[in-house]
Amino acid sequence: MEFLGSRGVLWLLAFMFGWLFGSVSCFGSNLDSEFTFLLPAGRSECFFQTAIKNGTMEVEYQVIAGAGMDVDFTIVSPEGSRLIMESRRSDGVHVVEPTQEGDYEICFDNSFSHFSEKMVFFEIIIEGQAGDVGGDEEWAGLEEPDGSLLEYKLEDIRESMDSLHKRLERSTQMQTVLRAFEARDRNLLEDNLWRVSFWSCASVLVMLCVALTQRMNVVVKPGLPMLIAGSCSPCASVSVSAIGATDSADKNKEHSAKIFEFLSRELGLSEDRIVIQFHALQPHQVGKKGTVMSFL
Repeated sequence: MEFLGSRGVLWLLAFMFGWLFGSVSCFGSNLDSEFTFLLPAGRSECFFQTAIKNGTMEVEYQVIAGAGMDVDFTIVSPEGSRLIMESRRSDGVHVVEPTQEGDYEICFDNSFSHFSEKMVFFEIIIEGQAGDVGGDEEWAGLEEPDGSLLEYKLEDIRESMDSLHKRLERSTQMQTVLRAFEARDRNLLEDNLWRVSFWSCASVLVMLCVALTQRMNVVVKPGLPMLIAGSCSPCASVSVSAIGATDSADKNKEHSAKIFEFLSRELGLSEDRIVIQFHALQPHQVGKKGTVMSFL
């Protein structure tokens, strides 16, 4: 008796496993579809999706690459009327409910762009009436076992499996959408990296050119500290113009010593990089009776 009882339990478990494994086909065919394509500049592409009556159709699209990251989007019903029309959008999610029986036209337009092509990802999700996934006729062919042997009824198991199937399908759809987001962000980052690198190199070249061609004027007033205007790093030479002609070598030597001392202290220039030349200038040529030094 004990052997027969164990054998009966094994037969019951085998029957349940085979019944549940065979019921996987009750979900029917997968009506969801996804596609990634390249939309050339100045072109439009249309796709057709067959829908059932009183169902639900969800369309989600993203532009994942291309200048501007935007396209025109249109959904046309089987009767030829435009249900949804968007202009210059990078992404969108639209639900058509209830659907009509026939072929819906889904179009992406890039005719406004004359040079840049776009990479577009879109996904279409089709559900039957009230969100059923199909396969009622296959469930109807299964006979419900004796209620005394099973804790749950056939209808309860069917509802649980349908719910699990819907959640798994939704998880797959969300992962696909997240992958499209990741691809779009990566393309955008790579494009921005090229722009940042280009303009950074251009800025460095401009700074080097400015540093090589920069001039600095230093105004020296007799008996007063020097006044500096501008900057110079590095300076190749210093040209000094003194007001009025002077024949005193001692006076010129005194002025030169002051200039050497000032430049060495304030600008860190060595004497071998300073060339002083005295020129005769009139006061009105300089202004406020100062001495002008031009740093080259």
